[in-house]
Amino acid sequence: MKSCLVLKGAHCCLNNIDDDHKFIKDKTFWIGDVKKEQVAGRSAGNLAYSLVELRKKKPELFKDLIVFQQPAAFMDEIIMTWISEDQAQHFSQAVHQRDLFGAALTQTARKASQLAQQISSWIAPKMTPVLQLTDTDCAYILKRASDETKAEICRELRALARENEERAFLDNLSLENIMKIAAAGHEALVQKNARLNLVLAGARRNYMLSYRPDPVAKKMVVASSQPWAQDLPEGSHR
Repeated sequence: MKSCLVLKGAHCCLNNIDDDHKFIKDKTFWIGDVKKEQVAGRSAGNLAYSLVELRKKKPELFKDLIVFQQPAAFMDEIIMTWISEDQAQHFSQAVHQRDLFGAALTQTARKASQLAQQISSWIAPKMTPVLQLTDTDCAYILKRASDETKAEICRELRALARENEERAFLDNLSLENIMKIAAAGHEALVQKNARLNLVLAGARRNYMLSYRPDPVAKKMVVASSQPWAQDLPEGSHR
């Protein structure tokens, strides 16, 4: 699936704004006691304006990312709900493994998951580093690829500054470069997963796929007894 990227700005989902800066679907949400409405066909004004223009210029940077905006650039209850809605379009049922992340624990987010046929499997406190796939298998790969891309961009900026006899400003990357870094992190994870079966192997290792349903026997069975799991052992040094 695509990765979700949260940037700083007024609440919106970039996928809900077309190239003419108009909303695609109706969205209603609350920020505290203030009701917000984004009406299909209505102009989005300056909302995510630079992102829309960059998407028109460099669509390849957005093909694997779902971009959201939030004033603190943090995933809150509103964005958590939008993500559940988006995922429901791809999977009719799902089990979500999460740590005790506040935005997913709110009443609104829980109701959105329920309506989307998504069961939440919560990781207990202090167990995230040993059980959550993000921590055990994915975060390092994404961060390393992102850091390498950022370093490459910085080298290019320094070279350009020397050529123009200017000072290189590296502490305020452009929106385009931020998107390049995020896209590179996602692509690194996709490639690693394709080579090493990263997600499935990690889910087995972290005891998330210990049992599977047997439709014939109509009961749960030990997954290691099934052919697909023979080369995917459980347990690790963690």
